[in-house]
Amino acid sequence: MLRMTPSLSAVGLTAGTFSDVAKISQGVAPYYVVSSATPVASARILSDGTLRLFGTLPGTATVTVQDSSVNQQSIPLDVTVQALPPLYIFPALTEVTMVPGSKFYFTVSGGSPPYSVGSGGLVSVICNPETPPLPVNGYCLSHAYVATAGGSTGTDTITITDQYRFGTPDDTISIKVTIQAPTVALKVSPSALPGAPGTTGELMITGGVPPYRVSASNPSVATAGQPTADGRVTVNLIDATLSGSATSVITVVDAVGNSVSSTVTVTTPKEPTPTTPTTPSTPPVTTLMVTPATRPLGAVGTQVTFDIVGGTGPYTASVLNILDYATQLQTAIAGSTLYVVHIGTCPVNETIPITVQDSGNQSFTVNVQLNC
Repeated sequence: MLRMTPSLSAVGLTAGTFSDVAKISQGVAPYYVVSSATPVASARILSDGTLRLFGTLPGTATVTVQDSSVNQQSIPLDVTVQALPPLYIFPALTEVTMVPGSKFYFTVSGGSPPYSVGSGGLVSVICNPETPPLPVNGYCLSHAYVATAGGSTGTDTITITDQYRFGTPDDTISIKVTIQAPTVALKVSPSALPGAPGTTGELMITGGVPPYRVSASNPSVATAGQPTADGRVTVNLIDATLSGSATSVITVVDAVGNSVSSTVTVTTPKEPTPTTPTTPSTPPVTTLMVTPATRPLGAVGTQVTFDIVGGTGPYTASVLNILDYATQLQTAIAGSTLYVVHIGTCPVNETIPITVQDSGNQSFTVNVQLNC
């Protein structure tokens, strides 16, 4: 007698998938299989007797297995094909405004992975290398970034589709990307950096279009390292002339060719006049404060400054790293000035805390109110 192992009366599938559900045996081979609704589900029997079902479109069908006996035996199997979950991204973006060199993140889910992501060439989309795609459940943390060559501006469209192409219309998501020139001019602070041979200083780059290139006019006097991700540049003060001082101009050039500079002056200190040793006094510790308590910050690319008073330098600043706030703001400190630049996509208005800390572990928190 024709047999199905295990004995099934009904099975379920997801559209666009297949499943090996049972083994067909006994009866008279070869075996045949027919479907009452081929556009919904179909089947075939493999050489080892495995019954393989294919789900094509949402709906129901009856798949019947038959043998080749004179008194043909058959086994019916009801198949229900479920629709795929819709393709979607988070956050649910349809339009994004960016500046050259910036990026935004999104998560692709639903549909039937793997996903196909394309653009018109002004932006590129890649999977975040720190979070590789997970084809089992379809999640892929991806980011789009603007090609910085030439500091291109204009519009582009990112199109995301999955491998399931039977929907009406196709399961497709489009994101319109507008790339605008930055509204913050390129700046390096401070514009003059004095110091003694063998010491280091720090410059901070804001605005313009990353990435930046940094060079020194007189490397025997002072050199500059490559900028960090937040625009900080370490300057090494090397030597001064016999006259006691010398200069080296540090020049910063951004991706669109704009340039700014800072003059580094290296001065050899004079020998101190001998004095009678005295017992050093401990300088009083002053309370760290940052003013004002809150500043509004507008569209992507704009910046605000805060004044740091008291405490003991050098200072550091950090953005409260919840709700992805760290991708919205870039902070840097030059001397006693805190710079905050809006680099994110600004999906909603938010109040974002920023904490300044001095070298004596004092801290003070101010707020930036995003008003996009």
